[in-house]
Amino acid sequence: MLWTLALLMLASVVMLDLTRRSARSAVQAVQAQDELQRRWAMTSCRKAMLRQAEAMLAHAEEEKHTAVTAASASQQLGEWQLEVVVSDEQAKANINSLYATLGAQRTIPVVQRLAAAASVFAQLNLRPDPRAAIEPDSTNEGEPSAPQSGPPPFSCWEQIVESGDPNRTQEQAEALARGLTLWGDGRLNVRRATPESIRLFLESHASSVQIARLLQARQERPDEKLEQWMAALELTPEESAAIGQWLTDQSSCYSVRITARNGQRTYFEWAAIGPPFVYRDESEPTTQPASQPATPSPIGTQVYRMIW
Repeated sequence: MLWTLALLMLASVVMLDLTRRSARSAVQAVQAQDELQRRWAMTSCRKAMLRQAEAMLAHAEEEKHTAVTAASASQQLGEWQLEVVVSDEQAKANINSLYATLGAQRTIPVVQRLAAAASVFAQLNLRPDPRAAIEPDSTNEGEPSAPQSGPPPFSCWEQIVESGDPNRTQEQAEALARGLTLWGDGRLNVRRATPESIRLFLESHASSVQIARLLQARQERPDEKLEQWMAALELTPEESAAIGQWLTDQSSCYSVRITARNGQRTYFEWAAIGPPFVYRDESEPTTQPASQPATPSPIGTQVYRMIW
């Protein structure tokens, strides 16, 4: 009798353990299915949106009858809510261009002004890639001299925003990214850029009067090309070439920010595609027409992911 009871108890314990294992396996299977669905959704969304970025921006401009730097969309997929923001990265001031032409000391105040405009009051600490060969110029108080070479000085927001909290860094980077970019060949698309971005980007290349003339020409004749707007600055051919090599009126670099939420967790992904950064020697201006977009040899799809 005792042996029978012992066997029954043992069988009960085994069955209970099997039931728990089965339940755990079922939960894990559901979680794995849910994770696969999320990853598939974000990957598909990223690839599709990067290919259609210009079309989305153009459609938004048609609806709003004005130039836009970003367009947003949302989609429900199962229990996942996807929020997508597509941006024209060349419609923003490029920090690599600023750093290459101004040097660290003069770049920081420009970035701080952009940060203040975006209500970002974080500690900024520029930490450029040491492989970026920027030579000090003894004739200009240690500022960099051209030409420079190597990888871009900045390729991630952690090199700019100093924060011990990854979530806080992501929030600050999103705010800064409204007017500042890490990606692209370094040129600014003046057709889409905000007046503030144009002023900050060009203030080391042109006078405030010349910048005001450019903005006025763009406002009064929005359908003209960059070369026609540049004529309003009344520059010499050499000055026009030196400034024009940093400008364009078309884009070839775009980004997509995807946020996926399911009520329990939030996943964030930020990707960009476009040509790599190009150092420019202002003493030898490029002959590439400003209205021609750079060949879109992609920087790959640079992807940054966060989970919280």
